[in-house]
Amino acid sequence: MVHERVLRQWIATTTCCLSAGMIATCYVWPAPLLTEIPPWLLGPHNWISSIMPLGMFAFALPAGLLADRFGRKAVLLQACPLVLVSWIVVIVTTDIVALYIVRIVQGFAMAIVYVVAPIYLAEIAETGKRGMLTGQFQVFYLLGCVYAYTMGSLLTPVNYVCTLMVFPIVSIVAFYTMPESPYFLLMCRKCDQALYNLQWLRGTDDVEDEYQTIRESVSRDMAGPRTIGDLVATEADKRSLSIVILLSTLRSLCGMNAVSVYLMQELTQDAKGIFASQPMAINLMVVSLACSFASTCITDSVGRKPVLVFSTIGTTAFCSMVAIFYSMETSVDSHSWIMYVAIVGFSVSYNVGLGGLMQTIQGEYFPTRTRAMGGAVSTMISGLLMFGGLVVYDLLRQNRGNYLNYGLYTFVSLIGIIVLPVAYHETAGRTLAQIQEIGICRKKSTKTITTMDISEEVERY
Repeated sequence: MVHERVLRQWIATTTCCLSAGMIATCYVWPAPLLTEIPPWLLGPHNWISSIMPLGMFAFALPAGLLADRFGRKAVLLQACPLVLVSWIVVIVTTDIVALYIVRIVQGFAMAIVYVVAPIYLAEIAETGKRGMLTGQFQVFYLLGCVYAYTMGSLLTPVNYVCTLMVFPIVSIVAFYTMPESPYFLLMCRKCDQALYNLQWLRGTDDVEDEYQTIRESVSRDMAGPRTIGDLVATEADKRSLSIVILLSTLRSLCGMNAVSVYLMQELTQDAKGIFASQPMAINLMVVSLACSFASTCITDSVGRKPVLVFSTIGTTAFCSMVAIFYSMETSVDSHSWIMYVAIVGFSVSYNVGLGGLMQTIQGEYFPTRTRAMGGAVSTMISGLLMFGGLVVYDLLRQNRGNYLNYGLYTFVSLIGIIVLPVAYHETAGRTLAQIQEIGICRKKSTKTITTMDISEEVERY
């Protein structure tokens, strides 16, 4: 029988991560239809696919500020109506301008989920299971991809979009009953409610030690006014922001975003059986989902760094295989199995590390006072790079050849192999308070903070 302490955290995590699956269906929605949509509807450089990250870029900072003002749960719930309304618009119109607006609005929802969900997951999870629980974000994202690819291959476009409305409806109903983050409630000085929510999440009333640790940590982090400048207030703050930006850059430019959108076109269209483009795309996502879930089970014991390094080694190796494959002056169809193996290996390597751990690290590396703003800045950079990456991918694919795209992805992943072992500091096995105390993410200020200072600040709550 699953211990109630673990079960309740899993329930809160699962209902929160439904929003990740919802965003995945938005992001890959055009993928099963790219071979059927008329070119005039796709727009220049396939903007119907690539414009969504621009909305993510534009709304990331407001999402972070709103999460600190109104709460993680309250803001995260707002993504569901945005997506639901966008699907209704897609069903009732084929106007290209309206569809572009829909994609930008879906980008707003994507910003909310990518900024707020990792914060919520990191703040509700206990130390020994934080890697596993926050890693479910990527698992549910891949589940959404599998769902979209499957429905898109079986149904007409209108019916396909109707089935995508399931995610926002289920997500808002399920997550509405979940507790708010105890960290946010302590930020608002709602101590009794924070204690109650922590007791619910742990399935026991015996949480006094953990509660006091969190309370002291929040008190220390929230001392003084908060500004976006806090992200670079000290050398340690700058280092922490730099590491998260590095991971965001590697994740956004290593090629998986383009593969997710163009997967049906990447695979050989006239292949048969399981190697046909649609079954192969679904099989690929299922394998990636299984490997991503398996990796969440070891990140707390093995550590984040070894998994990240393994992931970048894999993406480098398999992207180079795809680049070589496309550069060969032979029939693609006659050697298609090489590309299948390489793309499967690339997708698995990405999802076990770079894809799955970004949300974990984003939620861990910043102190309470800058966690939302740090996530917002990271998401802004990801959105801008994702948009640029999708546009450049389409340009190079049409004008120079796909080998150049995958050559660039190999180079980006190679940078990760070199830099990550030196730059990344391990956070597995440490509480969020301990991560700050050891100076990984926040260097001590010139003023010494004593136990008496903390006690006096705690008394204010």
